[in-house]
Amino acid sequence: MTAIAQQFDAGGLGESFFDLDRLLETLTGGQIGAAWLVIGVVAQFVIAGCIYAQWSASKRQGRTVIPPSVVYAGLVATVVLLVYASIRHDLVYVIGQLINVVIGMMLLNRNHDRRTEQTDGDLAQFPQVRPESAERGGAPTKIAP
Repeated sequence: MTAIAQQFDAGGLGESFFDLDRLLETLTGGQIGAAWLVIGVVAQFVIAGCIYAQWSASKRQGRTVIPPSVVYAGLVATVVLLVYASIRHDLVYVIGQLINVVIGMMLLNRNHDRRTEQTDGDLAQFPQVRPESAERGGAPTKIAP
């Protein structure tokens, strides 16, 4: 019989699940405290909330959108998880979170570029007035770039 089966038969599995000290020791491997465990779980819930908010915004607009607030919140939560993974000394988790930080920074850059294009596009629609037309009281004319 395996060790897990023996624990289950002896009632140890059920007891160890509800024994908070043993559960924390098992989950953290004795490397971090309960506070960091809670912080890590909260950060995961923030990221899940970001995914839901992005999905909801996209559904409302009928196209894929990524609100900047979602990117900022997700990036903060990702950095918290990166610190959490570093404290745990989990290289795979650290690499995954570093990739997520890079993706978040790329999304911020993309949102910034889009806002800049929209602003530039809005300004391009305004007619520009040549100084000589303004002095004569003439109508505004488009100036070719």
